Amino acid sequence: MTIQPDLIALVAGGMHSRHRPHQSDTASRKSHDRLCGSLTLATTRSRSPVACNVARRQRRVSVSMAVMQRDGQYAAWFRTPRGEGTGIVQLANGRISGGDAMFTYGGTYQLDEDRFTAVRTTHRYADGPFTTVFGCDEVEAELTGTFNGNRAVCSGTAKQAPGVLFEATLFLQQHEPEPVPGPRAKTTRADLARLPKLPDRRTPVVTRRFS
Repeated sequence: MTIQPDLIALVAGGMHSRHRPHQSDTASRKSHDRLCGSLTLATTRSRSPVACNVARRQRRVSVSMAVMQRDGQYAAWFRTPRGEGTGIVQLANGRISGGDAMFTYGGTYQLDEDRFTAVRTTHRYADGPFTTVFGCDEVEAELTGTFNGNRAVCSGTAKQAPGVLFEATLFLQQHEPEPVPGPRAKTTRADLARLPKLPDRRTPVVTRRFS
């Protein structure tokens, strides 16, 4: 069976005309898309400040939780090319405190997940033959470091001792919890009258007179 080319073109044209959208339908669809787009944009703009506030609040909570997790008392070991030293460092709410036999420590620190930056100061409070590992008493050192479990390492320099590299390792001191006191045992006073009496086993003393 042979189909004429004119008939094929007519059928093909009819098929294309069935799927061709009407001009009014196209205009209504475009207006609907513009309306939906404007509503979506308005919704996005109205929620963006809220989303930003939520993100900032979550960031502050995560930072505060990180600070709380790193708070505690640390045994510190310091080193520079001029010498070594040890001390106790206390971290609490972004503040540094502590000291050793002749110096007190101070300063601040900031956390970013496992990384931190700190400014540590020293001040002499007792006389002695030793000085800091920097070679001078009053020092303000800028440090950067990382936490790894219960240990932290950092390094930096101080403007009072240019060119002197400072390195420190901190170990968290974990205190064992005190045992919970148990119930107190009631003490009863003994009634001596109810105790059985022991027999008198004392031997009589016999005395003789000599005439």
